[in-house]
Amino acid sequence: MYRIDGQYFPCHSKSTQLAFFQSVVSTGASFKPLDISCISKKPTHSMHLVLGTHYDKVSDATLKEKEEILKSSMSSLESYLQNCIIHHKKSIIFPVNTIGGSEERAKYSDEICEAIWYRGSDASLKIKIPIRWFAFELSLPEQSIVSVKEALSIGERYGMNEEDTKQALRYFHNVSLMLYYPVVMNVVFIDSKPILEILSQLLALTYVTDKNARALILIKPVSLSVANNLKEGFFNEDIFEHLKSKLRLLLHLNIITEVRKGHYFIPYALPSYNESVSTKETNAKPLLIVWREEESEEILQSKQILPVPTGLFPLTIVHLLNQKECVTEFPPSAPQYHKFRDAMSLKIKITSKHLLHLINRYTHIEVYFTGPTQHCPLVCKLLTTAIDNSSDAMHLKHNYVNAFACPNNESCYCIVNEGYHKVADCTVCGESPALSNDYWTWFNDAQGPAESNNGTQTEQVHDQSSYK
Repeated sequence: MYRIDGQYFPCHSKSTQLAFFQSVVSTGASFKPLDISCISKKPTHSMHLVLGTHYDKVSDATLKEKEEILKSSMSSLESYLQNCIIHHKKSIIFPVNTIGGSEERAKYSDEICEAIWYRGSDASLKIKIPIRWFAFELSLPEQSIVSVKEALSIGERYGMNEEDTKQALRYFHNVSLMLYYPVVMNVVFIDSKPILEILSQLLALTYVTDKNARALILIKPVSLSVANNLKEGFFNEDIFEHLKSKLRLLLHLNIITEVRKGHYFIPYALPSYNESVSTKETNAKPLLIVWREEESEEILQSKQILPVPTGLFPLTIVHLLNQKECVTEFPPSAPQYHKFRDAMSLKIKITSKHLLHLINRYTHIEVYFTGPTQHCPLVCKLLTTAIDNSSDAMHLKHNYVNAFACPNNESCYCIVNEGYHKVADCTVCGESPALSNDYWTWFNDAQGPAESNNGTQTEQVHDQSSYK
């Protein structure tokens, strides 16, 4: 269901509840090191609580079935998640009836708070901030947006100079109480709701079909071509009148990218792939990007495989489109090309145009390149730079490594050993398998096949944009 102005409308969901669960537990915030001033005690790690809503409509058998599905989806990340989910008795699902009466809802609220208090201590932190910061935050106007000049004036009432007030604004931004981007805008978003509503409504137009709901979202009707372009991730600045003032911020955050003057691409508008996606075999074996937990005194089992941080994949796509070293474009819409929020095909021009396929497999990103293998190191460099920039934007550590699929065990990764020439260490097998040159062509010191045997696919790619 889609809710707007207190009304509910049916919609065609692009994702399953299971996909949503996987997205939440792998969100970038779960791995984000807290870089916030005034913290006196940092949390060990983030934690999750899984609510099973409408419990009054679900039998115990169904609840057990759903739990088994969740456990199955968690199997590849069990070591990571086993201490990160707050359990309800022996279950990982905390059943609640969200439409119950006020007394029943209060009871659930108390139980949830108690569970978090007793079993969520690993996610707790302590913060010490000046009292005047509290007074300053409480004195900010109730409207959603205030100018930085007005915020500085309010700070002066409490004896705060300009730098003190800006430090307070940065703190409240870092703890998500407001949005403060002085490099881009001279205003402070006291309430992020206006920006989130614009993004929500923009994305809703791709899956909400009810005409009454669309009338509430749009000031004026849009043509069928505009609606179809949006489903492909493209839109222009005139689709929402109140969108124009926010475009600069969305571009700065790399949520969108400008494909031509006044026309933009937003990968988040694309659906997730629901069926398995595959790519034709290329001369270079697919490169895998894998995230691993860093060694820590608090964590006995180190170097565990982590999920790909949620939000990083579409952000990486935008960074690839924005980079200037090689021209990157969209291939035409066709079955052999991927165009999803978690799988994307791009045309990349080095000496000529070739295809780069990226697939988010949840536990890793899979990379295919159809061009000459001699260009693989450059492609690897471009991708690494895009991932680094995306990680920096999300304040994530660069705790990812290059890897290959193990030829002997499908649940094992061959992690590239940066300290040795053409050596990869298996995560499960416990040995270093012998890998042929078609694996190592991704790196500068590899001896790949001759350029004449370039592995370029025979399919024709027309030089045209998908945007009409």
